[in-house]
Amino acid sequence: MLRLLISYIFFSVVNVFFHQPLSAQNIKLKHLSLEEGLSQLRVNCIFQDKQGLMWFGTEDGLNYYDGYTFRSYRHDPQDSTSLSSNVVLSILEDKKGRFWIGTRYGGLNLFNPGTETFKAYRHDVENPNSLSSNMINALWEDSNGMLLVGADYGGLNIFNPETETFEQYTFDPQNPNSISNERVLSIYEDSKSRIWVGTYGGLNIFDPKKKTFKRFQHDLSNSTSLSNDWIYNVREDAHKRIWVATYNGLNMFDNVTQTFKRFANEGLTGSNWFNCIYVNRDGKLWLGTNSTGLRIFDPSNTKFKTFLNDPNDLKTLSSNWIQAICEDRSGRVWIGTQNGIDIYDSQESQFTIYRNDPSDINSLSSNIVLSVYQDKLDRIWVGTWDGLNLFDRDAGKFKRYAINAQSAFAAESNCIFAIYQDTKNQLWIGTNEGGLYQFNPTTNTFSHYKHIPGDTSSLSVNLISSFFEDNPKKLWVGTYSGGISIFDQQTKKFIHYQHDSQNESSLSHNVVRTIYPDRNGRLWIGTQGGGLNLFDPSTKSFKHFEHNASDTTSLSSNTVRSIYEDSHGRLWIGTANGLNLFDRKTQKCKVINEKHGLPNNAIVSIQEDESGRLWLFTRRGLSRFTPASDEQIQKGNWGSFRNYDQTDGLPGTELDVSFKGKDGTIYFGGTNGFAVFHPDAMQDNNYAPPIILSGFEIFNKRVLPGKEVNGFIMPLSISQTEKLTLSHNESVFTIEFAALSYFQAEKNEYVYKLDGFDKDWNYTDAKRRFATYTNLDPGTYVFRVKASNNDGVWNNDGRTLTITITPPWWETWWFKLLVFISVLGVAALVYFIRTESIRRTNKALAIIVEQKTKELKRANLTLAEQGEELATQNERLKQSKEEIAAQRDLVSQQNIILSTQREELASQNQELNNLNIEKNNLIGIVAHDLKTPLNQIKGLISLIKEPPSLTHEENAEYIRMINDSAKRLTSMIDKILNVEAIEAKQHNLNLETVNFVELVRTVINRTTLDARLKQIEFKASMPSDVFIYVDKSYADQIIENLLSNAIKFSPNNKNIYVKLNADGDVAICEIRDEGPGLHESDKDKLFKKYQKLSATPTGNESSTGLGLSIVKKFVDVMDGKIWCESEIGKGASFFVQFNLIKNHGV
Repeated sequence: MLRLLISYIFFSVVNVFFHQPLSAQNIKLKHLSLEEGLSQLRVNCIFQDKQGLMWFGTEDGLNYYDGYTFRSYRHDPQDSTSLSSNVVLSILEDKKGRFWIGTRYGGLNLFNPGTETFKAYRHDVENPNSLSSNMINALWEDSNGMLLVGADYGGLNIFNPETETFEQYTFDPQNPNSISNERVLSIYEDSKSRIWVGTYGGLNIFDPKKKTFKRFQHDLSNSTSLSNDWIYNVREDAHKRIWVATYNGLNMFDNVTQTFKRFANEGLTGSNWFNCIYVNRDGKLWLGTNSTGLRIFDPSNTKFKTFLNDPNDLKTLSSNWIQAICEDRSGRVWIGTQNGIDIYDSQESQFTIYRNDPSDINSLSSNIVLSVYQDKLDRIWVGTWDGLNLFDRDAGKFKRYAINAQSAFAAESNCIFAIYQDTKNQLWIGTNEGGLYQFNPTTNTFSHYKHIPGDTSSLSVNLISSFFEDNPKKLWVGTYSGGISIFDQQTKKFIHYQHDSQNESSLSHNVVRTIYPDRNGRLWIGTQGGGLNLFDPSTKSFKHFEHNASDTTSLSSNTVRSIYEDSHGRLWIGTANGLNLFDRKTQKCKVINEKHGLPNNAIVSIQEDESGRLWLFTRRGLSRFTPASDEQIQKGNWGSFRNYDQTDGLPGTELDVSFKGKDGTIYFGGTNGFAVFHPDAMQDNNYAPPIILSGFEIFNKRVLPGKEVNGFIMPLSISQTEKLTLSHNESVFTIEFAALSYFQAEKNEYVYKLDGFDKDWNYTDAKRRFATYTNLDPGTYVFRVKASNNDGVWNNDGRTLTITITPPWWETWWFKLLVFISVLGVAALVYFIRTESIRRTNKALAIIVEQKTKELKRANLTLAEQGEELATQNERLKQSKEEIAAQRDLVSQQNIILSTQREELASQNQELNNLNIEKNNLIGIVAHDLKTPLNQIKGLISLIKEPPSLTHEENAEYIRMINDSAKRLTSMIDKILNVEAIEAKQHNLNLETVNFVELVRTVINRTTLDARLKQIEFKASMPSDVFIYVDKSYADQIIENLLSNAIKFSPNNKNIYVKLNADGDVAICEIRDEGPGLHESDKDKLFKKYQKLSATPTGNESSTGLGLSIVKKFVDVMDGKIWCESEIGKGASFFVQFNLIKNHGV
């Protein structure tokens, strides 16, 4: 340990005093540190799990990163399920998805991602089957699923998951087949299933079957032995070569000779102490050192490249101490240093950037680049705000040329706006207010041409924008405010084309931005303010194409910065307001702008690569435009765009100029430097990112597994949860999500939708990676989220979460059932009270009639006595004859009244008897037919109310049975109510023309499922159309009742025959079953209410005795007929007859 400490201090001092940053070799890196949420800066290990999350072990906790935020786990002395130690040295996810965490002094931890809890395995001195040491440096799962644990001062351990014990392999000085040292640093299994174990005492190959170790150690006398016995890492490359990182150099194992070849970076002062190895996709080895930065070793030439921290360059290594290197699935390389995490992405290094360095005379003279040109000798010339530069691409250096350095106009002359080489190989330089220069690179001399006031044969103005040489070898010079000056090299004079407001055929504007010849030799001139011009050499005139606000097919802007004809002959015009596709036949434009995908509408330059893609340089970055075919463009489908900004490695977003070299390389510049790239080397991010649910909140409070929030406890982490149940009280919740594509994660895009609530997908970006929902109705919903990476590659499978919102108690099924039963009870009570009221009224009337009868009897008796008295007093009564006759008439009238009252009383008594009979029948039905389903419901409710021992499936089955019983109750009550409505004549007929055939077929289809349950098949014989004039609803119920009865009374595996035909003026439908048939006594009761027949349903189906009585009444109210023909043992045939409509049109 002391030796290790001394070595570390020594090499750290060497690094500080001797190592200077190698900026020429530095790669561009991004950094993650405490500011981004990392728990501690020293990163010991890096791992990517199956979901795609990046995990980091530090000196102060375990971290994972989703591209946006860190989540940390630390030791909590009060929580036995927390991480056992904050110093994390190794991480592994096994084939079963279990997370193993090796710590310093805290032993081995098994992490459960669902509950986010840890289980610790520690060394127990009294248990030989416990972990051998609490310092776990290395973890590995072999091809057989065996977990190997490398311990410091504890050798190698093999974990048995069934017994949760460890088999220890420690150093035995008496056994040469034991492990070579107690301190295990690394474990690795190669393609031949050999298990390599690196220790502080050499390298071992472990044989699990024999339980032996084969040792490889450093031998001072043998140059083919290991270079050092401290083995920090072992890896295998694609060529099956085994590479070993040691305290003193890199070693390659020869499988044939069983020897080692040593590699060391002799040219660099300092350490060859290699902590880790990463083999990248092109076979190069990335080596993390203990104090001397990153080394990249190329096995093809056995050379090292060194990359160090540069305090002046924030894109270099954060620290020269590197402990871990890991490549994720998208190809990004993560580097764990002593000062945080560094991330390398090849996509960020696709542009090579050059800038001015005030301390380096061989750097670019100015960061403001105004012009680029490649001459015939393939030299690259760069014009800047401060001079002309000759670029040496191989060396990455610039040679500066100053124009008129001693002149008072040196500043204007060294602002280089345009560079051009003519057919005589002369280089022409256009400046800002310094005029025109002819440059001889061989002699470094300049010839100067400038505007002379009063001399019309001189240059028109001194500000030059562009060049072109025509066939007569005359040089066209585009100027700012002076139009075009054409230089005759023989006469050394200029002629001019300028705007003349009196001449429509003159140049449209005097500010000329570009001059471009197409493949047919036509010359196009772009101006600032005058649009596009086409020059006619025969007439020396210009045709104008300008913006017209009322014409959408006109040029989109009068400022034309660039013109380009692509390999398909299409002419593209770059303006200040979009890219125009100019049709030379129709002389009309189609415009592309930001809404189609451009990063900016100001197109300053256009280049085409060998694949036909256009590279568009704008004021807000670079766009790669892949045009669609001409046919697709005519349909409005332009093609695709891929935009680049500073996050992609651009020197800046405000670009000005570009030039395509002969080999296809594109050179460009702007306000922040000069850059080079080759289109074929540009890589897109084709990685479709996995998506995780990264957080869940209720009422804006984050919910962690097992932790209560507002009464809600989530059993598992949201990232591990597939289904979630919330009560109606948890009405505001938020779901967070993340796409695990780490390159430019801020450009990832998302769409989400809650099935059952959202009608359309909701689009969002990386700044709003969450969805909030409030006050959802009870029910089951499915949350779906999809995501794309920075290049628009979508993961359309996405991630789903099923969410169930439970209803309040007053909306539960059991409460609704209780209400239904209560309503039914109230209805029965009302019926009973009404019936009792009628009975009492009838009883009172009977008493009144009885009293009247007694009074009449007494009156008759009195009359009789008076008659006898009259007989004896005949003489006296003769005088009262007229009075007696009147009395007799009165008695006669009273008798008539009495007789009428008796008849009314007899009728009311009969009606009461009928009501009592119906009441008794109804009570019998309710007592018998309704009792059974009510008892079923009561029993099932009692089962559900028991303690929660039932499974979810059992609950669901009981609820379905309750629902079925409730449906039976509803059906029985509906039939009773239908009969009463018909008898009370409370029906409203809606007579219409109905196709009897279609109606019968519809009912057959509806009852087919019930028939199939008894394996009964319908046999139908019907014409194509038969039209009748009926109430369609009643007719539908008639046929359904008859078919339902036929199914009830038919045994299994029988047929039901349906026959429909027109006979004269009527249509007759016959429904015949193969059931037991009817007795003659049954036929008289068929169509009466509450009748029980001798035949019973064959499948124990229920029957109210109302069905056929309803059918009969429906048929009667529609002037139809119904009858039955049956014999015992031969089934029954029911016939329904309705009047036929022969002329359907009528």
